[in-house]
Amino acid sequence: MPWPGASTSGCSPRSGPHAPDRSMGADRTFDRDTDDPDVVVTEMLRLSAKVAGRMRSAGVAGRTVTIRVRFADFTTITRSRTLTEATDVTVEVHRVAVMLFRALGLQRARIRLVGVRVEGLVPREQVHRQMQLGEREHGWSDAERAMDRATRRFGSSAVRPARLLGGAG
Repeated sequence: MPWPGASTSGCSPRSGPHAPDRSMGADRTFDRDTDDPDVVVTEMLRLSAKVAGRMRSAGVAGRTVTIRVRFADFTTITRSRTLTEATDVTVEVHRVAVMLFRALGLQRARIRLVGVRVEGLVPREQVHRQMQLGEREHGWSDAERAMDRATRRFGSSAVRPARLLGGAG
């Protein structure tokens, strides 16, 4: 089920025929409610990778990461954090999503659905990242673009995070 105001493609509605998407997201309803935070964090990684991959394909990056958590009783909460710089990098989206999830302080709460969304999308060419002293010239962004090329050539299961190798999805 899409987020309020979102289309089933995982992208927000467009305001015109050629207007860019305002957000991209993905969510997953678990087959069975889970109270295992590791299951939720792993699923957030899969969702973060899916969203970041879609953003890279669309040539956009976003500044606000939002999570959605629906509990067994169907109450739903969302939390978001705005970054200083727009990103389309899975590890950055996932890091923020996990931080937001852990900040909820849940104690074995039964979770039915989890979602990750990135908002405030801008064209990738408008994003200029300031490197920090001592930082590697090539990082996650370059690695993920290489992974995108490999998955386009060899299929979606050619390259993925190690944490997702044995799991469903």
